[in-house]
Amino acid sequence: MLPFRSPQITIVAQCFDANGVIRCPVDESGYFGITVSMAHDISAFEFVKKTLNNRLNEFLPEDSIECISLVEPSFSREGLDPTMLYLVKIASSSLKAPTEWPTFLSYLKKLSSSAERVAYNKAFQFFAGSHLDEVNVLEVDEAVRKALESLIAVKE
Repeated sequence: MLPFRSPQITIVAQCFDANGVIRCPVDESGYFGITVSMAHDISAFEFVKKTLNNRLNEFLPEDSIECISLVEPSFSREGLDPTMLYLVKIASSSLKAPTEWPTFLSYLKKLSSSAERVAYNKAFQFFAGSHLDEVNVLEVDEAVRKALESLIAVKE
């Protein structure tokens, strides 16, 4: 049984260049990030850390890599195997992204409406920290409540 809904993952590693712009390492897989088939003999985090160290030719200390989330849905493009996004942040003190790496936003702008765009939009929201925001439910004031009640009464 696979630990994820696809046999491969695309590691999207948030790195910052010297100007504070989010850039991500990419490979030739066709997806934005580093796409790999999952190993089943080690934990996902250990596998991702090992993959990043190998692909970036860097030694990244374990505490410099923060796992953010695995993003659903899985998606695919014609001619490519399905994948899911595995999001990590790399501490800027450990790695400065080269300016040759593409920016996250430049990639988002190229995507058409699809499951892939949904997944990368979710990824950007995670990188922006929206999953940490505390959301409070707003109370409906008296004027809004009366307006809603009158609309319901008209429909009945």
